[in-house]
Amino acid sequence: MTEKGGDAQEAKEHLRQFVPQGNWHTAKYLSDVAPHQYIRMREEPKLASDLIWTIHDYGVDEEFQVYGHKKMYRYYYLDGYKYWYMEPFLGGGELHPDSVVNRAKVEGD
Repeated sequence: MTEKGGDAQEAKEHLRQFVPQGNWHTAKYLSDVAPHQYIRMREEPKLASDLIWTIHDYGVDEEFQVYGHKKMYRYYYLDGYKYWYMEPFLGGGELHPDSVVNRAKVEGD
């Protein structure tokens, strides 16, 4: 898989191979209302980068609301999870070294 662009099906198959091997941490923040896991760019640079570019290229924009606050995120759905990133870009399209990619189980799956 290339860093940017590529084919949607190729990206999906690539992620299916590597996402399960990631060092996913259970998030403490919002764990009572929005349980999720995350990986850090500093710990998983290849996987985080691949996920960020896939979310960017093939994700869908959806609103997230908690405690009366709303925010738009870009989500990518894969095998019962939704993935999103936290503002990963620096100027010029470079990825921030402190980027985080989150995932949460999709209800009903």
